[in-house]
Amino acid sequence: MRFFILRLVIVCFGGLLMLPPWVADVLGQISQRLVMIADIWNAMGLEGENLQPRIHSLSSHLFLMLDEMHSEEILAKQAIIDSIKELKVKIKELESELGLTNNISETSSLVMTEKLFYDHFKALTEKSSSILQTYNLLKAEEKDLCERLNEPPVPETFIHVPNPEQIGILKENINHLTQEKRSRSLRLSRLIQEIRNLRDLLQQETADDEEIIALITAPNPMEILSLSKDFLDHVTKLRNSLAQEFVKLDDDCQRLIKEIMHIAGRLNIDLDNAVNIQQPVSARFLQHLKEELSLLKKLQLSSLASIISKCQAELVVWWENCLVGGDARQSYLTSEDQELSESLLISLESEITKWKSFYLKNEPLFKALETWQCILSRLRMSEQKMKDPSVLKNRGGILLVIDKEIKQLKRDLSRQYSILKEISVNYPNVTVHGLSILDYLDFSEHQCGIEKENQNPGNVSTSSIKVGNSTKRAFNVNKSTLLTPINGKKPRTNLLNSTIAAFSSSSKLNAVQSPLLACSSMVSLHGIGSTDSLSSVHTPITKAKPSTQTPVASCISSSTSSQKKIVPSISTKRRSARLSGKKVCSTLRVLQMKNMQSNNDNSFLSPLSMAPKSAAKSSRTVNNMPTPSVKNRIQRAPFRT
Repeated sequence: MRFFILRLVIVCFGGLLMLPPWVADVLGQISQRLVMIADIWNAMGLEGENLQPRIHSLSSHLFLMLDEMHSEEILAKQAIIDSIKELKVKIKELESELGLTNNISETSSLVMTEKLFYDHFKALTEKSSSILQTYNLLKAEEKDLCERLNEPPVPETFIHVPNPEQIGILKENINHLTQEKRSRSLRLSRLIQEIRNLRDLLQQETADDEEIIALITAPNPMEILSLSKDFLDHVTKLRNSLAQEFVKLDDDCQRLIKEIMHIAGRLNIDLDNAVNIQQPVSARFLQHLKEELSLLKKLQLSSLASIISKCQAELVVWWENCLVGGDARQSYLTSEDQELSESLLISLESEITKWKSFYLKNEPLFKALETWQCILSRLRMSEQKMKDPSVLKNRGGILLVIDKEIKQLKRDLSRQYSILKEISVNYPNVTVHGLSILDYLDFSEHQCGIEKENQNPGNVSTSSIKVGNSTKRAFNVNKSTLLTPINGKKPRTNLLNSTIAAFSSSSKLNAVQSPLLACSSMVSLHGIGSTDSLSSVHTPITKAKPSTQTPVASCISSSTSSQKKIVPSISTKRRSARLSGKKVCSTLRVLQMKNMQSNNDNSFLSPLSMAPKSAAKSSRTVNNMPTPSVKNRIQRAPFRT
């Protein structure tokens, strides 16, 4: 027995020289324990078959324990190897996300290698934890901004820890959201203030968006209101709705102010002492204007006769500007027994507006026509001057000067005729006594020829007027009406009552007052001279009688006798004639023109050079050809009225 154990120990100790030191120590301790067991078995007298099972049991237990220990250590070794591999992967991911590179050298010992990798991983984890903490704070700030602004956050694209670029993107988004919040807050604040101001001005008690109004009017609304685009759009829509109501309120106020000023002007009331119209627009101001307008309308009703008279006078001015004749005026001429009512006043004001707009739409044509009238008036005055005995007796060469002036005036008249011919194409709806503009010009010049032939009885009964480069239609000098034109038009009658500019019902009307009204008054549009027009008057506006209209022949024949009677009642007759359609020339104006004509005997100026720019502008070209001589004459002197 002892021999077997000693042999086992010798076998075990035989390889001590090739094993680590701790193995020899363990084997020595094991051999001592085996010797002790062998002594016990010897003392028991176990031999042969009795000893063999015990030896087998001892060896099996001993080797089983060693085998189990060996298996466990193998598993432990593999665990360390796996741990090292896992640490390598995690370290690589962290270094990649953090943007770091750090190579760890592996040693021969697995435990030391694992420890090095673990320590490095721990350091990276601590660093990533700090970065994650910062990132989470930024994400919390971003979340609050996104919820307030209703904007999407920056998506997370990292696995373990964000890199510096991702953190930078998050910070940029936070800065953008912060600026957007500031901008929307200012916008919402302005909208809230505007809504409050508009509601105060409109004195609005209720609204369709009561929920938004309640939020806006709550204390510290900027801390609780959403800053989303949808909410801001909703608030903006509410503000715009209130602004439209305010614009309507402002329009109502301006309309009332205009009506108040209009009525006050009719009543000669000083608004500075009556109504303060410089107040800011509000519902309260609108109510104040309504009250003032109601008072003025009551005063207007009590002064209706005076106001209607002023409207009629203003209407006459626009009638004369637009060359409106007696037929068109008759419906607005009141008789003594006609009832003065507010409807009549409204009708007169509507007629004033109509002729104002009509004049504005056709202003270039009227200005060109007035220039033509001025030239024709100058030509007639010069021709009459040639027959003045004092001029005929003059030996200073004045006849040559006047003859030169007449020739120049005829050339200017022809040019202005061409201008009117070109302009009239753009105004096909404007007629004078049912005639086109060119036919009317021919008729007016023909009337001048009639007067000249009446002064020279030996002339033939018919004449042909040559204007421009073509011969116009013939007229009968013994009749005051236009003969049937060559093209077969029906003859026009009753042309001598007044000057009418008719227009079609479809034309739109615009107007302003003519600056050449005084000058145009000097030439008769019906063949009546400036002296004759003072003596040939119509029935006053209070009694409109068409039967008082006289033909040209009677006007010319009665001009001498009527001049003696015109002085005592000149103002009454002038007003009556204007209201009924007669062009009346101011006596003072006639004297001024005669003085101007006398002063200009030796320094002739073309009427085109004195024409307004708007009328003479197109005279620079005739038949698409430049006319330098006209341009030089225009630059020679300004227009003088």
